[in-house]
Amino acid sequence: MDGIRTPDRQRPVRRDDLGGVKDDHIQFNEKTLWTGSTKIHGTYQNFGDLFIEDISDVFGTTADKAVSNYVRTLDMTKGIATAEYTSPDGAVKYRREYIASNPDGVVALRLSASQAGMISIRTRLYPGVRRGLLLVSCSDGGVMEFEGKLTLLDFKARVKIVPVGGTMTANADNIEVRGADEVLVIIAGSTNYDPVAASYTSDASAMRAEVDSRADAAAAKGWESLRSAQLADHSALMARSEFIIDGAANTATPEQMITQYNKRRPDRLAPECLMLEELYYTFGRYLLIGCSRGVDSPSNLQGIWNNSIKPAWGCDIHSNINVQMNY
Repeated sequence: MDGIRTPDRQRPVRRDDLGGVKDDHIQFNEKTLWTGSTKIHGTYQNFGDLFIEDISDVFGTTADKAVSNYVRTLDMTKGIATAEYTSPDGAVKYRREYIASNPDGVVALRLSASQAGMISIRTRLYPGVRRGLLLVSCSDGGVMEFEGKLTLLDFKARVKIVPVGGTMTANADNIEVRGADEVLVIIAGSTNYDPVAASYTSDASAMRAEVDSRADAAAAKGWESLRSAQLADHSALMARSEFIIDGAANTATPEQMITQYNKRRPDRLAPECLMLEELYYTFGRYLLIGCSRGVDSPSNLQGIWNNSIKPAWGCDIHSNINVQMNY
């Protein structure tokens, strides 16, 4: 792979732009990315970060560039997150949809708008791991990727940008799309960890080829096919049970529910407190479904939502209480 060879490529450090309008941040993980070796205890790692910058000049930090009707949601029954907002002049509605697909082995994002030609973005990809030799590249065809090697494991991530309409340009460290009707973003990643091999590793070149194939195949399927397969797969598990408490009412934000829940000890029969109990049950199942797929390995502390290369307690698997609490 041709690319930027660097042990510590300069990257943003912001953590408050998840779901942002001017700048969006997608942090992604893979369950098997750990430091260490067969003899040295390791630490779970953040796999990478994708940053999406709006370059349309529609949005900004001044009052005349502020969006309206911003709504961000997570539908746990369907397994999809969304962010929606309206342009400052009220003329265009924007929508971003995010899924993690077990059938296709990718994270997928669709950016769309109510009018054609309104999507203009710049995307940058950064490895989470910042040690050893990393190869980072952007190339024609909307491909950004990086690969590297830890003490034991090799790893690779591939991002595929697929615009509908508009133009796309690959630069040294980013890919730009201008004037598109919508954009599909595909993220795939893996390591060569093998739980049944004596060395705990498999062929690294085969792993890299498999990542490329998975990302390209998902991009070729398109959003509707990806979404349909992901919805059927996720719903089949989430629909197995439902927890409903009489008197629960969704009349407050989660933050408000938690505040009321803490204030009302020990009387927690208020509608928002009962609703929090329902949400807690559903959220626990949602998280467990998300982190239990793929390789047979117990869910660890922060799980696949870890965003650090130095996580607390190594983001480890502790059987004294953590595994029991997860399950």
